[in-house]
Amino acid sequence: NKTITKNTNSQTQTASSVPNTKSSNNSAVAKDTYVFTYETVVEMTVPDQNRKSKLSYLLNPNASYMGMKADMSEYSGGDMGGESLIIIDGDQSFVFVNTSGMKIQMSSAQMGNQQQMPSDQMENYDYTNLNKTGNTKTILGYTCYEYVMSDNQNSIQLWVAPDLVVPNWFMQNQDVIQGHILEYSVDSPEAQMTITTLEIKDNINKTINPSEYRKMF
Repeated sequence: NKTITKNTNSQTQTASSVPNTKSSNNSAVAKDTYVFTYETVVEMTVPDQNRKSKLSYLLNPNASYMGMKADMSEYSGGDMGGESLIIIDGDQSFVFVNTSGMKIQMSSAQMGNQQQMPSDQMENYDYTNLNKTGNTKTILGYTCYEYVMSDNQNSIQLWVAPDLVVPNWFMQNQDVIQGHILEYSVDSPEAQMTITTLEIKDNINKTINPSEYRKMF
């Protein structure tokens, strides 16, 4: 789902509303531990596909990595339980699967692709036409203000709660948006998609120890 981008060196860099992939080598090595203190639970709605799914974004304000956690039953029709966690650490990413008493680890490099930080992708967005409309609505008890931006093909709508001081999972630039983005929508030729925050847990203590996970390759 492509969104508004800015031109660099006469070429258009395309950012995506969800993590893209890029090529990498096979030498990725995970850290000894990954610690997360924030969890944002969201629901993704794709009207064209009549599909809804839940996932969580895990953050540590003092670390450069982030995680995307999913309940495997959400994506397997209930046939498989357990947890899948993608950790994106700079230009490397790792998949940790915990299911049926098994803990499995693999890197995206080993699978021939590499995840990209959403916050890195957001750096490619052109915010010069970002406008605050004055419209408001309440999400999770917080007053949110509407921001919009668009080009001739794509449009983005953001609902921002200025009173909620929690790291944004995909935008760290406070010069652009001050507050937490509780909902955003993308309308592009490829699809329409809305991600709405269902819950924010600001005092979690989740640690991933890669040594506990058996490497697949």
